[in-house]
Amino acid sequence: MKIVIFGASGDLAKRKLFPALAKVEGGAPDLKIIGYSRAKLEDNFITKITEFETYKQSFLDKIMYISGEYSNLEKLKDFVDEETLFYFSVPPIVYPTLFSGLSIFSNPKIAVEKPFGNDLKSFLNVRKFISQHENTRIYLIDHYLLKPMCVALPKILSKRDSIRCLLNNNCVRSVEIYIKEELGIEGRSYFNDYGLVKDVVQNHLSEIFCLLGCTYELSMDSDSLKEKRVQFLEKVKEINIKYTLFGQYEEYNKELGFSSDTETFVLVPLFVENERWKKVPFVLIAGKGLNEKRTEIRIEFKRKSLARVCEFLDSSDQFKNHIEIPVKDIEYFELIINVFPDNEIYFRFKSKEGFIKLVIYETCEIDRMMVENYGKYKDHEIIFNSLINNHEFACAGVDEAEILWNLFDEKKLMPKSNLFFYRKGVDMPDIASDMIVKLKEKNDSMFDSFFN
Repeated sequence: MKIVIFGASGDLAKRKLFPALAKVEGGAPDLKIIGYSRAKLEDNFITKITEFETYKQSFLDKIMYISGEYSNLEKLKDFVDEETLFYFSVPPIVYPTLFSGLSIFSNPKIAVEKPFGNDLKSFLNVRKFISQHENTRIYLIDHYLLKPMCVALPKILSKRDSIRCLLNNNCVRSVEIYIKEELGIEGRSYFNDYGLVKDVVQNHLSEIFCLLGCTYELSMDSDSLKEKRVQFLEKVKEINIKYTLFGQYEEYNKELGFSSDTETFVLVPLFVENERWKKVPFVLIAGKGLNEKRTEIRIEFKRKSLARVCEFLDSSDQFKNHIEIPVKDIEYFELIINVFPDNEIYFRFKSKEGFIKLVIYETCEIDRMMVENYGKYKDHEIIFNSLINNHEFACAGVDEAEILWNLFDEKKLMPKSNLFFYRKGVDMPDIASDMIVKLKEKNDSMFDSFFN
């Protein structure tokens, strides 16, 4: 098996791809890795990739490096065969050039990292290439689909006696989905070319949104899961920019070294026009330079659904008599699905006396479901192990990617207009907290006018 890494001198390749390949190469004794980029690093490429990781010599011996232009891949001809995997770890602006260059190879096997283009138009060019090369195998990679919680959630929600029975508009008041990052850009100026919508919201955050909102059956394969996500996304209403927020932390331009209007904070409310979720606001929130690194879903329930939640808890001996707060004293209650750092699912009940936390899926249970699917591997290790051994794994579909590009089209959202500014290190900007409250307190008439 041969793997060509385009963009081999870049940050993603050095920090993520080569370390992942080192973890799986033991199961692929014939593996050969060809690093390819424009940088002239033939003499010191190995030194470059060992800046972030220590590798066994046996792994380093499998690597060779070629310097060349992406517009002319002739140098690769003597080193690849029809089973070679071409892995794109390059800016989306390079995709058209690479796709054109790969036409000299017969039915190439291609893996493309998100965001699968630079805008809707460039993604449609990717789609055009796929349609014109029916025998070409293309994998759209979003490693968030391979997080333990994201792997476990469809399994959990496919069970009839699970929390699925509570996840509908009869019980749920609102859903907030967060990807919070403590770090800013920390010198990574390439982020400035994309912004947070393309970097996180239209892929990682949206995939979590889909995973929660879909309806599942037992024993679904990756293609069936893609179809479910498409069916769900087709019911999402167009975004009203009146209720979206785009912000930038105050130190951003200083860290960047020049003035920029790129967004580092995004709040986008989504509504789903189907029987299960109609009138429930899904608030997608992502931010850099906040007080912590955290990814989680917070599902707040309607007051009237308390009896239904208690009934669900009483159905399991694990939780009987655990709600020690008198029902009349409960101010609100929610279900937390933590993707990072805790990797667990729990109910949280709030009263004047404080909180009660009831864990219904512990970290070890989520990890066990992950192992059942992918064994000892994680993130990019899963991707490479699966591609090397022709195993099925979760990746994005072409149809869902196109829907998400349409939904978050920057020409509609205009993220660079009306930026607000927030202090680095805050839990949540005040303007965002106020918008969340406003969305929760909506009534039916507001829902109907939300899109007018």
